[in-house]
Amino acid sequence: MKTARIKAKTDKGAYLADKLKRARVRVYSLVLRADGLEIECDGASAARIVRICEEEGAVCDTREPKTVTLRKKIAARAGLIAAALIWIAGAVLSQAFVTGVEIVGADGSSEKEIAALLEREGLNGIVPKASVDGAALAALVETEVDGVSLAEAYVSGSKLIVSVRQTQSEPIPPQGYARVVADRYAIVTRAVVFSGTAAVAPGDVVKPGDTLIDGHIDVGTADEPQLVETGADGEIYGIVYYSARLMFSDTYTVYVPTGNTFTATRISVGNKVIYDSGADHGFAAYTSRGDAFTLKGVIPITVERTYYEETAAEYRETDREYIDKAIAEARTQLLSEIGEGTVVSDGVNEKTSDGALIVDIYYRVEQRIGCGEEPV
Repeated sequence: MKTARIKAKTDKGAYLADKLKRARVRVYSLVLRADGLEIECDGASAARIVRICEEEGAVCDTREPKTVTLRKKIAARAGLIAAALIWIAGAVLSQAFVTGVEIVGADGSSEKEIAALLEREGLNGIVPKASVDGAALAALVETEVDGVSLAEAYVSGSKLIVSVRQTQSEPIPPQGYARVVADRYAIVTRAVVFSGTAAVAPGDVVKPGDTLIDGHIDVGTADEPQLVETGADGEIYGIVYYSARLMFSDTYTVYVPTGNTFTATRISVGNKVIYDSGADHGFAAYTSRGDAFTLKGVIPITVERTYYEETAAEYRETDREYIDKAIAEARTQLLSEIGEGTVVSDGVNEKTSDGALIVDIYYRVEQRIGCGEEPV
């Protein structure tokens, strides 16, 4: 049975979800997002759902999941024996040979010099592990590569690791800026100026790019101003607002496991897929997780598995417990986005519109709002 996935962009998501429910269209899953709805449905119902959504002004994007034919699956299984043989050969070779090189800690020019040195010494291809003298190679890198003060070379698995420490250069003294500008919308609360002249005062509303500190000071008089370039440096603080909006209809959807599962397997040798069982699980709604492992050798072999678990939709009445939990999660997410700063106040406002509950959450935070521009 074919399914379709529809993404409907709209600011009336809750209302549209309720309308689809009343229309009794065949929907497998429906997720309410801040920018609209994500719907998974029976393929035969897709056109009707799109029509209903577009009648309400939504912009729809419809996709059908790819399917894998039985014939392709059967043909792919023929590569299993070949994969096993290659896997065994790769395992044997990886135990005795170095097949790759990794250079750690070097800048661009030093890395090129080390790569050229390894090529000159014949260590840039597949070589026996017994032919690699780590101590001698490290000494050679320290002697011949400019900018390297310490080197270490050793074999790990099938890879030659060359780790270096760069010679420390003299630190660059800090530079001032022509000006310090706002990097976000804010209401200025205080200014600490180390050099230059403050261009804002507490209470000013600024937007990104506005000048906060100018890189000059006036050493003249009111009649004869005389500007001296000092560079701009300092800390400007302001109130920044962080907000989120949640919308709730009278019901919400949860998905519970049915107990049915499916596992898809893919085997690749190098960059070529030699076996793919496909993901034609037939579940209308599901969750998935995957894992993979790679056997590194002359030819790397990768096995990927994806586990699918069927779920079934359950429609539940939106109660206060559900709303409060969603608000708490949204508040936690907002706090994680704030970063450094002091929360001055916060609040939660609720209102009803078009049969939906709309919840606005906000935090007022005092933060540093400036960044340097145009180094002197």
